[in-house]
Amino acid sequence: MRIGSLDILPIVDGTAREPIEAAVSHPDGKVWDCADHPADEHGRLQFDIGAFLIRFDQRTVLVDAGGGVFSDERATTGQLLNNLRPAGVEPGDVTDVLFTHMHWDHIGWSTTDGKATFENATVRVHQDDWDYFMTGPTAYPSFGK
Repeated sequence: MRIGSLDILPIVDGTAREPIEAAVSHPDGKVWDCADHPADEHGRLQFDIGAFLIRFDQRTVLVDAGGGVFSDERATTGQLLNNLRPAGVEPGDVTDVLFTHMHWDHIGWSTTDGKATFENATVRVHQDDWDYFMTGPTAYPSFGK
């Protein structure tokens, strides 16, 4: 997709399979009945997990960074880096990573083996999200200290 001078590409990292009740609820108790996005045989909805690649001027921006290498009964991710390559982008080409928020399925490729995956990028995240996840009551003990 192109918007003005912005070239925007979705980059898929993997898929989430969420039970309907965990993904969608309605205050009147209505049930999910979207024919274009049906539940599977286990009553789960399927969602892509990934990022958006935005290119303009001399910038290569990744909005969110997928889930990293991960797999359980509800999600499988790990294809973001492979799926960047057809767009002609290697991790070192990314100039900026913008996290919309710091949930696992948005920051998963922020590091690989303890090092920044996008080593040349400036990472951007809202201060409130950083404070909550890195120094707040739910922060991992060694983060943000």
